[in-house]
Amino acid sequence: MANLGDVRRAAFGRAQGAQHYASHFLGLNAAERHKKLVNDYLTYYARGGDARDAAGSSAPVRTDADALVEHHRFIRDDNDDSNASWEVRLAKRYYDRLFKEYAIVDLTQYKQSKLGMRWRTAKEVMAGKGQFVCGAKGCDASDGLCSYEINFAYQEAGERKQALVKLRVCPACAFKLNYRKEKALAKAADAAAARKRKREAEEAERAPADPRVREALEFVQKYAKGGPAAAEGIGAADLERAAGDVAPPPAAAAGTAGGAVAAAAGVGEAAPPAIITLPADNSVWEAKPAQEAVSETFEVGTYLWKLLCFPKQNKQPYKYVSVFLGYPEAMFAPHNLSPKATFKLTIKNHKDPKKDFFKDSTHTFVPEQVDWGFSHMLPLVDLNMGYLRDDGTLVIHVEVQVENPLYLRFSASTLSRDFLALLDSPGATSDLTLLAGGRSFPVHRLILTARCPYFKTLFESGFGDRGARELKLGDADPGAVALLLRSIYGGAAACPSELLKPAAELADQWLMTETRDGLYEAIAEASSSATITADLLWAESRDGSGGGPTAAALLGQLEAKYVLFAAHVTMEDAQALAESNPELAGRLLVAAAASRKG
Repeated sequence: MANLGDVRRAAFGRAQGAQHYASHFLGLNAAERHKKLVNDYLTYYARGGDARDAAGSSAPVRTDADALVEHHRFIRDDNDDSNASWEVRLAKRYYDRLFKEYAIVDLTQYKQSKLGMRWRTAKEVMAGKGQFVCGAKGCDASDGLCSYEINFAYQEAGERKQALVKLRVCPACAFKLNYRKEKALAKAADAAAARKRKREAEEAERAPADPRVREALEFVQKYAKGGPAAAEGIGAADLERAAGDVAPPPAAAAGTAGGAVAAAAGVGEAAPPAIITLPADNSVWEAKPAQEAVSETFEVGTYLWKLLCFPKQNKQPYKYVSVFLGYPEAMFAPHNLSPKATFKLTIKNHKDPKKDFFKDSTHTFVPEQVDWGFSHMLPLVDLNMGYLRDDGTLVIHVEVQVENPLYLRFSASTLSRDFLALLDSPGATSDLTLLAGGRSFPVHRLILTARCPYFKTLFESGFGDRGARELKLGDADPGAVALLLRSIYGGAAACPSELLKPAAELADQWLMTETRDGLYEAIAEASSSATITADLLWAESRDGSGGGPTAAALLGQLEAKYVLFAAHVTMEDAQALAESNPELAGRLLVAAAASRKG
């Protein structure tokens, strides 16, 4: 039987062993525990352990990371997989788990033209990195991504290799990717500007010192290029004689001033130019490739237009000025109301007007294509050849001619001119007077019966109004009555925006479906962020009062337009919409949220 001392020593030994295990093993990971056990075995139990311990040597440990660094290849081939060692198999297994559709690029040394690329991992693919998010390392931009196919030349395992790799990067990283070409382009532009300044300095040195001689020389140079004086025999040969001439005679000077005034008047009569301002320094070359400049809105043919300019082109290769004519409201216009315009875009040359650069085109601005123009309008290298003013301003003129301006389209008889004459001057031929809003409209029963289903039903019925000399139209808007009467008599008139809704309601009451549908289309097109709430409530009331499928279509168009204008609708309008029609407000709120989520 063990005595108390043996029991205490055994308990103390177990406690000490447990403490040693916790302090020496539990704090180690699996790899460290394995190394310690192997080392203890070799040190204390293996044959020759004393000599090994005395020498203090230990064999180097080769990890999986070391094997991957040595045997990984950017693009593997059969020769790389010919070795069957575990390191090669490990590298092959890691390579097969990478996604090689798009690459990740390291642009930290882009100024030295050094790039690093690798394939994407599964975690990056699920996060959209490299496809929906910029593929540059450390960049999380997701707007304006562009795809590139890069001929990637690299050195691997002592060999020079190259491969075509696809990248998707943002405009800022695209500039870094093409840094050498961008700097070369900027350098060429600076060199062209320096040559221009040198030529101007040389011309200033060669200019005559006498101010009267300089004035005479400028006069002859100006009109030798085709001005009024050219018709009087002044040409390039007179330039040499100008150095000995005096100032131009009073008669010639008066002709010069008159010509300048006439030219200014001609410019004033044309459509005002849209002016795009570029900075005078080189910052435009460092900007994002797809940076856009937009002119003020101008009106031609009852349509509102804008001029769009991409100083550094809207797409690759980013070597041209891109100019487009835009009709933003085309996305809301039905195809039968889409304007067809012939336009001419001109980039002014401030050094020689004869070198103005222009292009023209004809286009129908439909919802699928709201702007049209030229991506390759003018090469960037030509900007310093007189197209930029001294303050760095690029002036672009646009001339627009609309072939089918917006009018309400009604069916018109070949006798419409005569019928309209009867409406304007009825005389004794009128046999009925319509009364509305304190105004009277002398009309003809026969024409109303033939052209309007409402009056035909009224006159052919047995009601007491059918034989009356005067007919009251209740609370009908007199302006709408005048507009619809011109339609009935065969005329086509432009409808003011304030009469669109009253005219549509009256056309629906008079059963003039074609005219009503045309007015509905005009209401949808004329709606803006300031009127969209009132237009929606009115269209909802028309849809609920039996306005037919056309009223439902109008309501759908206005709801889609509200989603686009949601950010510009005032809080007062939104509250009024919610109070007047909570169901409609809720439907629009859901549509706007779905649009932002999409």
